[in-house]
Amino acid sequence: MHVALIGDSIVHGYDDQEFGGWGARLKILSVAEEKSDLVFNLGIPGNSTREILERADVEIRSRQPFLNKVVYSTGTNDQGKDVPVAEFKENLAKLGKIAAGHGNKVFFMGLFLCVKDGEPRDNSPYDNAIQSVCNEEGYIYIPTADVIVEEDLVDGCHPNSKGHSKLCDRVAEYIRD
Repeated sequence: MHVALIGDSIVHGYDDQEFGGWGARLKILSVAEEKSDLVFNLGIPGNSTREILERADVEIRSRQPFLNKVVYSTGTNDQGKDVPVAEFKENLAKLGKIAAGHGNKVFFMGLFLCVKDGEPRDNSPYDNAIQSVCNEEGYIYIPTADVIVEEDLVDGCHPNSKGHSKLCDRVAEYIRD
C-alpha cells in the first residue's frame, strides 16, 4: 500500500490507546502483509474540508512518487462547523481532483454514527454528498455506517480502539492491491 490518509481527528487516531488509530493499524497490517510501510497518516484534529483543501496539494505533491492512493476521511467537522452541504460537496470534488491530478486512485470514507447529547446526529446529507461526488467523479466510496455502533465510540463521535480496528479492516478491504 502506498497511500496517504487525509482528514481529521478520526484519521489522526484520536483516543485509540492501543495502536494510535485506524491509520496506524493500516500501516502495521500493510507491513505484516509484506506490502509496504508507505502509509502516510495526515489527519489533523478539527479539520473540515476547508482546512484540508488548504493543505491537500502540498501534502500529496510532497509524497509523490511514493503514492498511488489517497483516502479522504472528512465530514464530521464540516457538519459541526455548519459548512453548508453544497460547499462541502464542492470541496470534496476539488479534493478528489487534487489527488487524481497527481495520478492517485481516490477514495472517500463515508460517515458513521455520531451521537450528540444522547441522540444520533443525522449526518445523511453529508454522507449522501460524499456518495454523490464519488458516483459523479468515479471515486471509490468506502461505507462505514454499517461498521461502527455506539459501543465503538468513546465520546459519541470518535471511535475507541475497537472502532478503529473495524475502520482499519474496512479501509484495507477497499484499498488492497
